[in-house]
Amino acid sequence: MRGFRLGLILAACGLASGAALADTAPSWPRTFAQGGAQLVLSQPQLESWANRLVLTGRAAAVLTPPGGAPLSGVLQLTAQTDTDVARRTVALRDLQIGTAQFANATPDAATQATALATALLPADGLVLSLDNLLAALVQTGQSATSVPLNTTPPTILLA
Repeated sequence: MRGFRLGLILAACGLASGAALADTAPSWPRTFAQGGAQLVLSQPQLESWANRLVLTGRAAAVLTPPGGAPLSGVLQLTAQTDTDVARRTVALRDLQIGTAQFANATPDAATQATALATALLPADGLVLSLDNLLAALVQTGQSATSVPLNTTPPTILLA
């Protein structure tokens, strides 16, 4: 009985410490506003994460120009990534919009909306959940594990 109680106490401590290491990424959707314009961005959906350094994905967006009607669309994003394993987050930096599709916008309005969305994206980037990205990797059929390194030492020749 005493071992059982000790196990419960250790399990409770493990749960408490696990909660302290919980995901620290901000929640979605996020809103960015400047000069009367507003961009509401949903969490980017992963397409690829090449070498765990370059992320490409799509994000649903609602863009409201100053004094205009909201435009709903999809932004194709590319970003460099920095992973913080301790905090379980991935920072996206150098965000770029490859293409943007706004369903009810004329081609000229879509071009202006893309430029406005680019201006409204935060210069310091975005933060995503590492756990969500790893789960998305598995869903897209990519490996969530890193490639093993060749640690065989080279042949050393002495003359």
